[in-house]
Amino acid sequence: MIATLSANALRAAAVTAALVACIGLGNTQGAAAAADVKIATLDCDSDPQVVELSNIGDASQDLTGWRLVSDPIGSATYSLTPLGTLASGSSVFIESGAKAESTFVWSTEDVFRAGDPGDYARLVDNTGQTRSQQNCPAQAQPTSTPRPTPTTAPPLPTATAAPLEAVPDGGGPPSTAADALVTPLTAVVVGVSLASVGAAMLTGLWLAGTVAPWKRREQVAFEIPPPPPPMVTEASTARIRAASEPLMLALVIALCAAIIVALVLPAGRGK
Repeated sequence: MIATLSANALRAAAVTAALVACIGLGNTQGAAAAADVKIATLDCDSDPQVVELSNIGDASQDLTGWRLVSDPIGSATYSLTPLGTLASGSSVFIESGAKAESTFVWSTEDVFRAGDPGDYARLVDNTGQTRSQQNCPAQAQPTSTPRPTPTTAPPLPTATAAPLEAVPDGGGPPSTAADALVTPLTAVVVGVSLASVGAAMLTGLWLAGTVAPWKRREQVAFEIPPPPPPMVTEASTARIRAASEPLMLALVIALCAAIIVALVLPAGRGK
C-alpha cells in the first residue's frame, strides 16, 4: 500500500514538472517572437521631413490605434492605422513638407521645427504608452575660420649712394643751361667784333687810297713835279687796287667765319 502511494506521488511530480517545463518553454518562445517597433531615424532639416519606423522584433505588429505625435501634441498627430501590420524587419517612411511624395504623408507643411531640439517625433501605441521617441537635432553652429596671421613685410633694402667720380681741378663740365646761353651769345659778339674789325680795315684802306693823292699834290706844290708816270702804269695800279679790295674783304670774311666755327665746334663737342 505504501509502495503504491509512493509510486503515484512520483508519477504526479513528474507530470507536474513536465507541465511547468512546457508552460515555461511556451512563454520563452512567445517572448522571443515579440514585435518591437521603433523610430529608426528622424530628419527635421530636409524637405521633405522624414520619420522612419522600423520593426526590429521577430513578430509582426498590428499598428491599428497607434499614432505619431509631435510638438504641439494637440495639432501635430498622425494616425498609423492606415499602415496596417508592419512585418518583422520592415520599415515604413512618413513624410511631411511641400515636397512630400511618399505613400504616407503626414502633412504638406513642415511638421517639425528644423534645428530645434525641443521638437520631437513620438510613437504611441493603442494603449497610450510611448514606445519610442526621437528629438530633432540641434542646428550645427558654423565653424569659424581662423584668420590668417598677418606677416610683416620684409624691410626694404637701404639705398646706397653710388660712388662719385673724381672731379678734376677747376670743376666739372659746364652745365647745359650755360652752354645754351653763353655759347651763341659769345659767337655773336665775336662775329660782330670781327666784322667790325674787317669793316674798319676796309675803311682804312679806302681812306688811305683816297687821301694819298692829296698828300702827294701838297708835297708836289713845293717841289719840282716829277715826270708823270706812264698811263699804262696808272691803269695797272687802279686795276690792282680794284682787285685787291674784294680780295681783302673776302679774306676778312673768311677769317671771321673760321674764328666763329672754331668757337662753336668745341662747344658742340662739350654737349
